[in-house]
Amino acid sequence: MTDNHNFLALDWVKSEIEETLKQAQQALEAYIVTPSDTAKLRFCLAYLHQVFGTLQMVEFYGAAMLAEEMEKLCLSLVNHKVTHRERAHHALIEAMLQLPAYLERLQVAKKDTPFVLLPVINELRMAHDENPISELALFKPDFARVFSVLGQAGISPSSDALKKLRHGYQLSLLGIIRQQNLIEQYEHLILVFEKLGLFMGQKPLQALWRTSSALVEGLMANDVPLTPAIKTLLGEIEQELRKYIAYPQHSPSLEMLKNILYYIAKSRGNTHRVLAMRALYHLDDILPTFDVVEAEKEKLNAPDRQAMKSVIKGVTDELVNVKDVIDDLTYATHPNIESLQPLLPVLRQVASTLQVLGLHQLQRIISDQVKTLNKSINFGVLPEGALLVVASGLIEVECSLQQLVEDQPLSSSLDTFGGSAMVDQVSAAQGAVLRESRTALEKAKESIVEYISSQWNAERLEDLPALLATVRGGLTMLDLTRPAQILLRHGGRLGHVPGPLGQGDQALPCRHRSEVARRHGHARPR
Repeated sequence: MTDNHNFLALDWVKSEIEETLKQAQQALEAYIVTPSDTAKLRFCLAYLHQVFGTLQMVEFYGAAMLAEEMEKLCLSLVNHKVTHRERAHHALIEAMLQLPAYLERLQVAKKDTPFVLLPVINELRMAHDENPISELALFKPDFARVFSVLGQAGISPSSDALKKLRHGYQLSLLGIIRQQNLIEQYEHLILVFEKLGLFMGQKPLQALWRTSSALVEGLMANDVPLTPAIKTLLGEIEQELRKYIAYPQHSPSLEMLKNILYYIAKSRGNTHRVLAMRALYHLDDILPTFDVVEAEKEKLNAPDRQAMKSVIKGVTDELVNVKDVIDDLTYATHPNIESLQPLLPVLRQVASTLQVLGLHQLQRIISDQVKTLNKSINFGVLPEGALLVVASGLIEVECSLQQLVEDQPLSSSLDTFGGSAMVDQVSAAQGAVLRESRTALEKAKESIVEYISSQWNAERLEDLPALLATVRGGLTMLDLTRPAQILLRHGGRLGHVPGPLGQGDQALPCRHRSEVARRHGHARPR
């Protein structure tokens, strides 16, 4: 009944949690772009605290624990207690993308499986130098339910009987530590636990004798390995027996019970006592098998479709803004290289987000464009066609992201980006370069036409050299060397206006002059 209530509550709050997570992510990304704006980081912390509180309220332990670790890491960032801040940013963004996917799985499977979140939780912890936790920390048996149905024995034990049982336990434990006659020692311990189970005691104490008996049975069947930790645990059980002899109303630690049940659950044994404990405590549900956990991890490898679309939209918007700046510079007569500087942090953040999404090929393309722009800024020189190469890389990433949103496979051109090909076999990036080159060529032709239409006004040809250089750079990048050389050979004459009005027509070859004049109804001046 509790579970049904919790899942119903999750249906009510899930959309609110996802919206709050989206706001937290936006605040974090804004802070990463502008680290001086610490208010954004505090907003992120407030949003994460809200998410954690909501998940605590609906009692989903795994999701709440993930949200709590996110909040702790963000608080460490606020308090400047993080050494590797970039690692912390990556861990937080990844967790923000994983949590909605996990909630989606909760709705479908109706089952809280926090073990699949363990890698993400530990990455958050290690990002601010906290020790990673084991799956034992996530193992939560429902003792309240078990104790409510567990019977209580009615025989009052005598002090002498208990002391005799303890002495026998100590002898068997000593034999186990020395690994002497193990089967005989195990059988004697099981007998001790069965006799203890007949005596009166608190329900946690009754549970201790029964679970301990199943643990020893697992040891005897070699389903539980006899490790130093198990030997220590058997010693702790002996200490509980000593406390029981001194005070019959003693209640053992639930932490010890949890440890014993964890080893029983991990054993996957099928002896009758082990099977009884697994059924009583629902161990197969609260500690799923390795295969089940791995299968769930596979489903959580990537963020859910809505989260992916949201992130891709943000990345695409950033790329559009960057492309606009680059387009303006491409066609500028005197491009200002310094105006490229603000683009670098934006592109680095895009690369970081793509890496978190697991899109490593796209991340490398963006990183390459960052290197190209960085070189130009450092040397104060913009190589011919460099901006066209950068623009084509951004277009390639944008197209690939769109394919992901539309559930299409990524283009194979990702593996051959920048390679040579014929025009009808070019990749998406090369096609983008070709389109840009054609656009520049059309603008060049329009300049020439306007030049003739305006009765040879030389001002109409001011942009022509830059346009032709763009076309030539694009052709060179596509390995179309012959047309690039032709343009280089004739570009000087096409773009040169040697004299005043009335003489500039000589800059055009005869066939071009007559063709343009015929198309626009102008006669060449004599």
